[in-house]
Amino acid sequence: MGRRLLYKVSPYNHLDSPENDLSYTLGEDTMPVAYVLVTCEIGFEDKAMEQISKLPCVEEVNRVTGVYDIVVKLSGSDLDLLREVIGKDMVKIREISFTHTLMADQIV
Repeated sequence: MGRRLLYKVSPYNHLDSPENDLSYTLGEDTMPVAYVLVTCEIGFEDKAMEQISKLPCVEEVNRVTGVYDIVVKLSGSDLDLLREVIGKDMVKIREISFTHTLMADQIV
């Protein structure tokens, strides 16, 4: 049976906001995975990608077309670590104007 984990999510990365709770179950051997959709200040995408790639837990940083500029894949040993990287470290990058976090709740 999987363990119950709690992760708080908001399109504005106020990860500690209690009204934005999202709970899901992960298997015992599954590491949490998050995808962060990033919008940057115009012309600063490369600089943002460089800074994001230096953060802990970051596995992939991809520049994309469409509404968002960058998609970041993170994986860590626990949700608290991912929450800290996204909610504290990533939001300090000045070139980032908006993020939207998606937590993977099932990995096949």
